[in-house]
Amino acid sequence: MNYLFIHCTSDLYGASQMLTRIINRLINDDNKVHVVLPSEGLLVNELRNIGANVSIVQAEPTIRKSYFKSPIKFIRFIYDVIYSFFLIRKIAKKNLSNLIVTNTSQTIVGGFIAKNLKIPHICHVRESYSDYGKIWVMYEFFLLYFSDLIICTSKSMMNQFNSKNHNKKVFVVYDGISISDVGDVNEEKINKFKKDFNLIGYKLVGLIGRIIIHRKGQETFVKAASEVIKKFENVKFLIVGDCYPGNEHHKEKLVSLINKFNLNDVVILTGQIYDINCVHSSIDISVMASGRPEPFGLVTVEAMANKKPVIGTNIGGTIEIIDNNHTGILIPPNDPFSMADAILNLLENEDLRNQMGKNGYLRFLEKFEFEPCYNNLIKLYNSISE
Repeated sequence: MNYLFIHCTSDLYGASQMLTRIINRLINDDNKVHVVLPSEGLLVNELRNIGANVSIVQAEPTIRKSYFKSPIKFIRFIYDVIYSFFLIRKIAKKNLSNLIVTNTSQTIVGGFIAKNLKIPHICHVRESYSDYGKIWVMYEFFLLYFSDLIICTSKSMMNQFNSKNHNKKVFVVYDGISISDVGDVNEEKINKFKKDFNLIGYKLVGLIGRIIIHRKGQETFVKAASEVIKKFENVKFLIVGDCYPGNEHHKEKLVSLINKFNLNDVVILTGQIYDINCVHSSIDISVMASGRPEPFGLVTVEAMANKKPVIGTNIGGTIEIIDNNHTGILIPPNDPFSMADAILNLLENEDLRNQMGKNGYLRFLEKFEFEPCYNNLIKLYNSISE
């Protein structure tokens, strides 16, 4: 089988990590895989190292809400769609691709190419369109028309589809991580990480993900930290990750907020860290602070796989991951006081932290281990390619 995957970024965040896991298994199962990315980056090396062919097409045929508010951005978007259509179509024909897979649904060109070449197209929906309004009504029709199959990362994402016919095309397959990817992290590596950021001797609360104010909720996390330290001083809060290139203003706003609350020694911005197991092994509590629906939340699953208690907002796919008051605690979005209460509850109760961590690990094994997720995925892939 010859697969062509189209992906919208060359970083190594959640969607890219899942892409790498899927492709690695496909190649191990004797499939040929070609991946189109918009730029050079760490993902390029990861994919090539596992045996995938990678082409760089320097365009961004990716729909964003802001494009509909700026004629210049919209014209650039149309240009990128046309430009990438011809280049990626040429790649698909040259590689005799049997199936095109778009890894993130905001990248629109894959469906056009598949229709043109009369080959199947699968689209993964890893995005929430809850704030797209009428744009989503049109885009839903587009996705359904130009996809033979739509695979959502959660029931929450599937429920975005309103069309009466969506049940014939739209399915849910949870993302997963392999138990072999978790592994034990030696104490020397943990101690080095803690020493590098002056964390030794503190309880650690971590938030891992892109810095996107309001979307990922780092500002709520900072406000919650300001409340927690009033009652529990021996704690530090880690914000692990960075922002999209060009979106540095999100980080600037976050730094200003940290300064406003005088939390420079309490809230630590680590930047992007690729040894994520070391982070999970070092922290005591993991927080998913998203202020808008999280399509899934792979970082929450990673925390559970590392036997850490999790706190998450009760919207989107997060409510399908966390079993409230059993594997973690669900809280309202954009509510720093509820977040602070949940963090304090876990900080002050070691037995509760340990029990929730153990419960979360068992839930990970039952629902989010990669092998069953992959088997469900490949059945769907095969259902339209055979």
